[in-house]
Order: sequence, then structure tokens, then C-alpha cells
Amino acid sequence: MYYVGASPPVYHSFNSTQTPGNLNYVPKPRDQEACNSCVGMAAAAAVEMSLAYTARRLPENFNVSARAMYYCLAGGRTCKTGWDIADSLKALSENPSWMLPDKCFVAALARNPAGSVEPDINNFDRVCRITTEASNDPECQGVTVDQPRYTCSFRSLSSFWQIQQHIRKHGAVITRIAIYDDIGVQFNESARHKTSQELPPYTRNITARLSYGHAAVIVGYDNTNFTWTILNSWGSGGELDNPRKNGITADGMFRIRMGVAGVGTPDVTYGVVCEPAPGSVDNLHGNRPWLTNTRLPLRPIVGDATCYLYEMSTNDTFASVAEHFDVDIRTLVEDNLQLFSIIPDVTYKYQRTLKLDEMQQALSIVQNVTQEMLSNPTSPERGAIEPYFICSHFDEAGVETKVRCDKATLVSNPLCTRHGTVACTLFYSDVNVTQLEAGRVIKVCKGSWTDIQEFNAVAWERGSGRNGIDLPERQQVALRKVLQTIDYQMSNQEASAHVRCSAIEPNSENWCAVCSICLCQPDRSTSVKLLQQTSSAHMRKQGKCCDGI
Repeated sequence: MYYVGASPPVYHSFNSTQTPGNLNYVPKPRDQEACNSCVGMAAAAAVEMSLAYTARRLPENFNVSARAMYYCLAGGRTCKTGWDIADSLKALSENPSWMLPDKCFVAALARNPAGSVEPDINNFDRVCRITTEASNDPECQGVTVDQPRYTCSFRSLSSFWQIQQHIRKHGAVITRIAIYDDIGVQFNESARHKTSQELPPYTRNITARLSYGHAAVIVGYDNTNFTWTILNSWGSGGELDNPRKNGITADGMFRIRMGVAGVGTPDVTYGVVCEPAPGSVDNLHGNRPWLTNTRLPLRPIVGDATCYLYEMSTNDTFASVAEHFDVDIRTLVEDNLQLFSIIPDVTYKYQRTLKLDEMQQALSIVQNVTQEMLSNPTSPERGAIEPYFICSHFDEAGVETKVRCDKATLVSNPLCTRHGTVACTLFYSDVNVTQLEAGRVIKVCKGSWTDIQEFNAVAWERGSGRNGIDLPERQQVALRKVLQTIDYQMSNQEASAHVRCSAIEPNSENWCAVCSICLCQPDRSTSVKLLQQTSSAHMRKQGKCCDGI
């Protein structure tokens, strides 16, 4: 619930005003033509989008052959075979070597003695061998199981908010979708000249019949109008040679009502997370260079090694901050309660009669999730209430009596669970988590950030700003240790003076006052020379500063 309230109500991976890096991360729609290779097409699109989101680059920089994955990854498939989504992703994570550029498979298909028409090929083993072993292209031949271009992992997504969270973090989600015989009616020939956002969303006609199962990727959502946006693999209406007359749009995408055609069903919906493999062109030294562009600045809180302050930017949402730093959003809300108001009387009406253990469980969950947070001594209660039920009890004569059932009376009051008690409504208080404006400072805490590597993967530390020096405390400590290693006679005070000097802009007003202590003293150590040589501007100003002492 907090994720829904703190997330953008509408989000699309092609909307560059919303996406990280302000890029369109949706690749050109693929076309499976007459083959049952939709799973391969969907998996390749999701891989490209995840890589693009990871590196903050356009998806065309990460061309992945859907056909190489479909025909070669586990072997034995033909144009008519089809594939299971979970099986494809498991094979992809175990053997990432088939994430090759499409040119590798295209060249191999052209050299196939049995021909290059996919529906006519009964065995793709030879094509797969030519794709890598017999290729003269280093981008094709040099990719192996031990040295792939990319690596991927995947997980099943069990709720709409998890699907939406994954789209915002990684671009797309793979899902099974049922295709009914009315899709060509709703997206008729005129639809090929309109985009997905210009057309009304697909809503299954009650008389429509199931035609077949299909796989595609969800690339956006609209919680206001309750729709998903789907990137399909039937090409687009903008391609003049596309033989399809119905079922396609100008951008190869379409919208569909949430809850229709099985889109987002938990056991057939998966999120993929990919990144360039260590040793590959995009990650040659295994140091994940894209982190330089994706880390966010945090300002340390004095005396607290696991909590920092973060200033919200224009494109930030409260949910995106939780997602980026991988912190539980409930904890993030609890740490920033003062920024939100309290909704004192949230209600939830149950559609069926509850048993005693179910009512006890509901009260316990609400107590654990919201009431403990609202009773935090650091936050004002602001009208928060203890959770309780109001139920309707009808006696034998049909006379209705309203019954209040809370933690104290649930067991002691027999009317709470007696036969005839129905229509229970739960009342509780909760936090009204809303969007925060740019410039708002929030507190972000994570216990595992004592591990500097984990911290550096998502953040970089802004300086404390004390004495006008914007140098992080942990960096100051590291620099002092380096200087004292070079010159073991250097005191902590002297080392600190050198560090402060190195952090001052040479042309600033207080440069002479701070730096003269180390630059104008006798050159008693190699460390002073090293420090002075870090900036030619320091050397140019040294004489001027010393003359004034």
C-alpha cells in the first residue's frame, strides 16, 4: 500500500520525462512472424531493457538475438515448438553465452545448407554451431559460457506492486497473456496507424473465445485507468512490409485492462535483472563502471554509521528512493513520519463472514504494520486509533445489532463470532504516504551499510561541510592514514591540516588561511611534497600566502 501511495500513478519505460537518465528504454518491436517464438522475443526485449536501465544507456546499445536464445539456448526447438517462460529464464541464467548480437544468428542462418526459412528447418543444431564456432566475427566467436557478454537473474512476481516496482527499476516484466479471437476486432486495420496511448485499451468481449497462449512484456502501467501497456512481438504498423492486417499498432504496443487475459498472473509473470559480465567490453575490469552514473549522493549523520540524509530531486518519488537504496519502504516511512499526515479512520469492509482466528490475525497484522509505527515516541499520534471491527449481528427475528470487536473484546464478547454476525468492517489508522516535493530532505537508514562495498554500489557520500570543507569524514580518515603511512612521524593534527588543505579550492577566500599551516612550514616530509603537487594552483599560490605570514 505504501508503495502504491508513494509511487507515480502512471509510469512508462518509454516516457523520458519519468525514466532514470531521461531515456526511452523500449526497444523497437520484434516480429516473430509465423513462428511460436514469442517467449524468446519477450525474453530478449526484457534483457535489453534491463541492461539499458542498468547502464543508463539506450537499448540499441545492447542488441540481443531473440532467435539465438530461442533456438540455441537449450536446443531442440523449432519454429512451431514454443517455450515456457520459466524454463527459458532458468536456461538463460545458467547459460548466458547465447545472449549474442542478432547479426551472429542472421549470418549463420544465411549459411545454413538446409535453407534460411525458419518454418522449413526441423533442426537448428547446425545453425547454432555456425553462429559461434564457425563465425569469423569476434563478437560472436568470443562469447562463451565462461566469458559471456551479459549475466541475468530472474524472479517470480506475485503482486501488482511488485510488477510495477520492477518496471520502474528494470524497465519491463515478462508475462503470459491469453489471446482471444476478438483482439483483431478491437485492434483492426485502422489501429496500425495509431499508437498504444492513442487507442482505447483492450477489454475482452464476453463472447470472445480463447485462441492461444502468448508471451509479451509489460513496459508501463496506469493506476488511474487500471491498464497495463504491453510491448508485443508482432512488429508494428509503421513497417510497410508487415503482412498483419489486424492486431498491431503504430508503435507495436497496446494497452490492456488490469485483470484481463491473465496479464500479471503470479505464476507466469517474471522480472529479469541483467548486467554486463565481468571481462566483457562494457565491464572489462569487473568494476561495474555504470555505478558511477547511477549512484546517488547521501550526506552522513554525525555519530550514526548506518543513517544518512538524502535530498529529493525532481524525478524522485518516495518509492523510487526506497527501491534505489533497497530499503524496506515501511522502515523508510517510519524514519520519516514527521513528513506525512495520519489517516485516523481507514476502513476495509470484508465481503464474507470472518472466523475468530481470521479476525485475530487481521488485528495482529494491522498492529504490526501500522500501529507500532504510529506509537513511535518520536512521532506525534495525531489522532491514531487502535484497530477494531464493527460487525452486524442479526438475531433469530432478523433484528440487527452493531457489535464492536477489538483486541480486548474479540474473545470475551460472544457476538463477535457468533452465528449471524456478518458484514464486518475493519477500522484502523495509517500513514498517508504521498509524493514529496523536490528539495525535501529525508532520512535513509540501512544496517548493512557498514559494509563500504554495499554502500558504494548505490551511493556516494557527500561531505559534512564542516569548516567549509565538503570532504566525507570516512575519506578524511583514509587520507590521514595514507599520509601517516608515508611519514610515520606526522601527528594526527598535522595530517588533518594536510587533508583540509587538499579539499580547499585554491582560488577560494580561505585557502591561504587553511593551507599556509602545511605549505609554508619547512619541507620536513615527503607527504608535504605529495600534497603540494596535487594541484599546480597550490604551488602557484604558495609564495603569495607565505609572504603574508
